[in-house]
Amino acid sequence: MNKTQGIILRATDYKNSDKLLNVMTPYGIITLVARGVRKTSAKLKAYATIFTFGEFTYNESKIGKVLSGVECTDNFFPCWKELGKNIAAVFCFELTEKCFRNDEETAEEFVFLLKIMNEIAYGEVAPAACCLKFAVFCAERTGTDYTSVSKSEKSVYEVLHAVSQAEIEELQTLQYEISEVYAALNRVCALLKNNLGIRINSQRNLMPAL
Repeated sequence: MNKTQGIILRATDYKNSDKLLNVMTPYGIITLVARGVRKTSAKLKAYATIFTFGEFTYNESKIGKVLSGVECTDNFFPCWKELGKNIAAVFCFELTEKCFRNDEETAEEFVFLLKIMNEIAYGEVAPAACCLKFAVFCAERTGTDYTSVSKSEKSVYEVLHAVSQAEIEELQTLQYEISEVYAALNRVCALLKNNLGIRINSQRNLMPAL
């Protein structure tokens, strides 16, 4: 039996009543097979969902890692209730999956994602600013040089630099226009695409909602 802390980034229906759970842990992203959790009476039904954070217990089998238990710490309920928070969290989760999918040591990334999730769900910082902070973090961790915009897009660079230097809870004190945040987000996503070959599909949902 194995145990790990984790947060579910994505839950996909599998076979007749199972789910596949992509879980971010301090040791990389793992996939857990949650057997029978789509049945009405399933004990783990409520925990086999996106946003669930806690301790996951699983067994190794021929079909992979099979979920056997969850001790839930948080489900970030405000991200279920409020559209802007939901879209921001999903954006950060997609960034996590695509930027760190092959990494095996993700302790710092795991901790930072939890900090961002706590701020999105319970804090006062605008969800768009949280998304930008996490995108800048992903750029830094993957060696994507966002300073390359400094000459051609000075205002965007200034926003990126200010966000990169500020703590998460300090983002609310920065002087920026929401249009500048959107422009900076677009630029970082474009740089990640050029550097890593990834496309963040949920990006298109950000601008109208946040």
